[in-house]
Amino acid sequence: MDLLEKPQSLIRRHPWETSRFTFLRRILHKAHVLRPDLRVLDVGAGDAWLGRQMMTTVPGKMDLTCWDKGYGELAVSSDAQIRWCRDRPQGRFDLLLLLDVLEHIPDDRSFLKEIVSLNAAPGSYLLITVPCWPLFFGAHDVRLQHLRRYRPRDCRSLLISAGLNIMSEGNFFHGPLIARALTVMSEKLRISPRPPKDLGQWDHGAGLTRLVTWALTLDNHCSELFARWGWSIPGLSYWALCQKKPSS
Repeated sequence: MDLLEKPQSLIRRHPWETSRFTFLRRILHKAHVLRPDLRVLDVGAGDAWLGRQMMTTVPGKMDLTCWDKGYGELAVSSDAQIRWCRDRPQGRFDLLLLLDVLEHIPDDRSFLKEIVSLNAAPGSYLLITVPCWPLFFGAHDVRLQHLRRYRPRDCRSLLISAGLNIMSEGNFFHGPLIARALTVMSEKLRISPRPPKDLGQWDHGAGLTRLVTWALTLDNHCSELFARWGWSIPGLSYWALCQKKPSS
């Protein structure tokens, strides 16, 4: 969860967040990326929930570094198992997570190239997600300080220019794309007086939470099939599992 969305007290995790973690974990597992003694850098880690969840899925010990410029300004829970960095960490890592990060960066191309050059070990993996479709840039993006949304082909070009080989890729959250389109349309027509809720504002009961989680999980299973078949079905987000080129 982005630190901008983190409430003082959290009732339960948003189904979008939990289903996204499950989806991304499967991508890493099927690519045989998750292994013992994995050195992981979570860029823009926020409250580090996803990193903590990842630690429970790796056999043996996982060395996790969480990097977010918000640390020091907003409190995070102390955890001796995690290294917290407000500034760029030193060293190279086996797996780098950039999950909904690049849209915050003014010069995303230089930022990504620098990370690949300075923090990615030879042959290391990068798992990257970004929000899709500039047409659907709306109030929620402004609230989260997004600078852009991406067309998948533009993000693909960005990754290749940074010296990365794309091993697998696709779109996900196809159903929520329809909801985002309706929300942005209502904003443009000025018929949506209430601002969109943040992830930390999910306060619905266990029953509805399970139902929404089930629907999003089904949606994500479809995303896996689409990616396997090479079908580019539009979704709310784009994902890519990449590997650093030997010469980068």
